[in-house]
Amino acid sequence: MKLIRNIFLCNVILLIFFSFACGESLEEEKKVNEIDFVISGGIVEGEETVVVGKDQQVKLNFTSDQEMTVHLHGYDIEKKIPESGKGTIMFDAHATGRFPVTTHASDEDHSSQGAHQMHGMLFESATLRSGDTFSYKVDADFDHVEIPYHDHMSHKSVGIITVSSDVSDKDATITVKNDEHFFYPKNVTVRPGATVNWISQNPDKVRIISGNPPTDSHSSHNHAGHGKGKDSEGAERTLVTIEVRP
Repeated sequence: MKLIRNIFLCNVILLIFFSFACGESLEEEKKVNEIDFVISGGIVEGEETVVVGKDQQVKLNFTSDQEMTVHLHGYDIEKKIPESGKGTIMFDAHATGRFPVTTHASDEDHSSQGAHQMHGMLFESATLRSGDTFSYKVDADFDHVEIPYHDHMSHKSVGIITVSSDVSDKDATITVKNDEHFFYPKNVTVRPGATVNWISQNPDKVRIISGNPPTDSHSSHNHAGHGKGKDSEGAERTLVTIEVRP
């Protein structure tokens, strides 16, 4: 009888232990990295770049003194924030890299062509002459996204890098020529982690930059804003950049 009682007590203790351990595990899984942003006059107060860890569940809370739409690039999530109201973006940080949160002047100004459209956010070459090369290594966590790019010296010259794990081609080479088509091929599809190489055969100056050409041609040659935290190119402006680190 005593033996049965002892076995019963041991089982109860083990049950309590495992319940506590499971409770802690569930609590860890439910833990969310919650970050608050205050937008005043269209500008986020505080740091321009916020760092989070890969695989974290992230909650971005926005409060704004004016109505706007915010867009988390890369994860392609949009949220409308009412005037003097709040908006929240939730996402699992599965992909590493730098992902801008932008605002749009209106829904008509927003062109959604896949992830990573910010002007110069992913890559920008030096000024290239004939015989010069430039390379960009695609993040290994990118998959099923499109990365538009263009020539900073000639905004009509555009191309697209499609990243997909469904294709066999790992790397790609693009030739830059001085003619109507400019990029050969204009559109390439590569696997995550691939390297895209541009080889210039153009005697004119070429500068290859990620993102769509600016909507405002008069401000497009103001190179000082390229790759910075704030972007003043017409309809789209960077509020803050979320950096996901391994």
